Amino acid sequence: MAHEVVTRTFEILKAISAETDITFWGADEILRSPCAEVTEADFKNGMVDRVAAKLEKNLKFYRDKTGIGRGIAAPQVGENLRIITIYLNDIFETLINPVIIRRSQEDAIYREGCLSSLPLTARVVRPHLLTVDYLTPDGRQVTKQCNEIESRLLGHELDHLDGIWFADKAAPGTLRMVYDLKSLLSEKLELI
Repeated sequence: MAHEVVTRTFEILKAISAETDITFWGADEILRSPCAEVTEADFKNGMVDRVAAKLEKNLKFYRDKTGIGRGIAAPQVGENLRIITIYLNDIFETLINPVIIRRSQEDAIYREGCLSSLPLTARVVRPHLLTVDYLTPDGRQVTKQCNEIESRLLGHELDHLDGIWFADKAAPGTLRMVYDLKSLLSEKLELI
């Protein structure tokens, strides 16, 4: 059984590598580089729409292959721009130039994985709740008070925009490989 799960995981990784633009950790320095702010010119010349479509396409494919995956950042598909796409409540949403404007004083720890480093996981401490400012692809300014799931997800994706990998923030002794990907969905967020 374990051999079958590991074999299936590596088959998924091969398909993702062959059929998407997703960059894996260690394969490209863009994942370690802070991203550029999206400019008005990026909206006007179609760059924002092109990157947003690329992010959604890659996240959809990843979800179809693995059954998991809630967010992706532009550097994960080779784009050095401050753009992320998230998937929550059966809706894809793209955030442009997202910025955390408020963090709760309370922290939470949770086991995270990453599209760019499957099947590596780690328990990571992040603020329990966030408030985030961002632009929509049509240029509208939004302030979002995030729930605990959105806060966790946006904290992870915003780190990508700053060249930070979730494993950099791993709680000591918590890095591990998880081949049963759906088991991550049963992990519970713990307040600390």
